[in-house]
Amino acid sequence: MSDQFDDLFAALRTETIPGVRPPGADSARETVRRRRTRKRVVAVTTTALAVLGIAGVTAIPRLTGPGREGASAAVDAAERPGGTTLAGLVGLYSEPSFPKVAAGDYTVTAACEGTGSLDVRAVRVAGDGTRTDLGGQTVVCAPDPASRSWQFRMAAAGDIVVTLAGDSGSAETAHYAVTLSRVTATDDTFTPSDLTMTNTATARDILERAGLSAQSMTTELIQLASPWESTADGEFVLRVACVGPGSVALVVTDNAPGSGRSGAELVDEKISCTEEAIPQAYPSHNRIQYKAGRQLWVTVTPDAAARDVAGFAYALQPAG
Repeated sequence: MSDQFDDLFAALRTETIPGVRPPGADSARETVRRRRTRKRVVAVTTTALAVLGIAGVTAIPRLTGPGREGASAAVDAAERPGGTTLAGLVGLYSEPSFPKVAAGDYTVTAACEGTGSLDVRAVRVAGDGTRTDLGGQTVVCAPDPASRSWQFRMAAAGDIVVTLAGDSGSAETAHYAVTLSRVTATDDTFTPSDLTMTNTATARDILERAGLSAQSMTTELIQLASPWESTADGEFVLRVACVGPGSVALVVTDNAPGSGRSGAELVDEKISCTEEAIPQAYPSHNRIQYKAGRQLWVTVTPDAAARDVAGFAYALQPAG
């Protein structure tokens, strides 16, 4: 990397270091303090940031780490076409970030070069500071590392913080690389399992047998969203069905067309899924005042037990 970029990241390090402290014992903080004047974190950009809808990449977290120079094998394992990669020295705890990420479907790919293991998680940080967990993996560090990946859906734009927690075998010795990339039409890792497909069909059938026009949603993603519109004003009753284990968090927002999913929240409810032999609709009778031309977004977040197993369906019927 050129001297120009070295100077740029050195300035960035100076700005971000004072406000960063890893959790844990005072000795861990002291280790970071001693090393912060002679180490740096490097954000490795593998393609134009506009491809991800990212205005810039800020290497916030690690106060130590020689960046790509010591993480070449991890970078090779984690890089993906069209992705943006962050690399550095593993610490006890750090939070590198991908700021201003546009809404969409993404893959996180992580690798760790060295020994020990590394816990990697992605967190969406909204403008008001609200943090939403987007899943993660435990990565085994090795001289010739293998990558681990997972996917999630960003219902709205925001910063993505990657939390990195090293263990005694990886902290201060191993090197990480984490890549964020958009899901493309050729990716097949979002394919729902046969079980969630079956349960989704059952959930939809429950509502349709009641004479309702249902929309269904599988649960292979961390978060799923579905739009709903009507040409008629009035009051509607929301009916839902969730078949399988676990539960889902259901949020319905009222939005102007084209404004995304950040409108007024009309429903915020935890829906327990059912594994009964003869499943029934969930006893939810939320009443929603709807104005023609508006767009309702139904967002479902399955918990660990429900993800890629349970099936969800909903229907909005005129109140009568």
